[in-house]
Amino acid sequence: MKSNLMKWALLAVVGILLWGCQQPRVNQQQFDSVYYLDEVELLRARNFRSLEEANKMPDSVFKLILFGQQLKEIPHDLGRFQYLNTLELTLNNLEDLPDFITGFQYLQSLYIAQNQFHTVPDEIVEIPRLKKLDISANPIELLPAALFEADSLEEFYCEEAALTQIPETMFANERLKIVSLKENQIATVDAAIGNMKSLEKINLERNQITCLPESLFQIPGLKQVLIESNPLNMDSLMVLKDKYPDVKIYY
Repeated sequence: MKSNLMKWALLAVVGILLWGCQQPRVNQQQFDSVYYLDEVELLRARNFRSLEEANKMPDSVFKLILFGQQLKEIPHDLGRFQYLNTLELTLNNLEDLPDFITGFQYLQSLYIAQNQFHTVPDEIVEIPRLKKLDISANPIELLPAALFEADSLEEFYCEEAALTQIPETMFANERLKIVSLKENQIATVDAAIGNMKSLEKINLERNQITCLPESLFQIPGLKQVLIESNPLNMDSLMVLKDKYPDVKIYY
């Protein structure tokens, strides 16, 4: 009896170990800035356009382009590419992201536009050094507050979605430089937007906005405001245009 119990216990342990080995995971190592490429290095880096190609040299994959491949889920092999800086998954059929994506400590740019996401995946919030996120053309109605509490995000794109409001945490984010919320159902922009001290460009075209707060134009580095195809109060807009001539307004 005792030997049978020991046998079953051993089998259970082996099963757990085998199950763990089958799970995709990113090899977590101490962060090394050498693998966190700057803009010039990223431009020069090779574009891997298939998993077959990338699997031949996983530690050399900094940019993986899986555009328009009709993916319904992220392949497990993707967890091998620990030095990914750019991941392009636009125009697929994805509805969620795997847990292991949070382990991509070098990931700077993530493109998941034109998929089937109804909410912003929780895993995105946990990617530690993400600078650029494009979730456009997904049926997303709400943006999670936690998304803008990260201190790394600099560019955010959520165009052609179903947003009706902007979360307050976005207005408190002082690192965002570029925001595009084009073609949504946003009706108001809170005066707290003036707290976005790094904002340089904002695209609010094709929404339901009638007026913009003056605090937006008081952001020191603001260069462009795109507001075409909104039911704007043109008189108030012209006042702002004349008062802040250094800001280019496209209406």
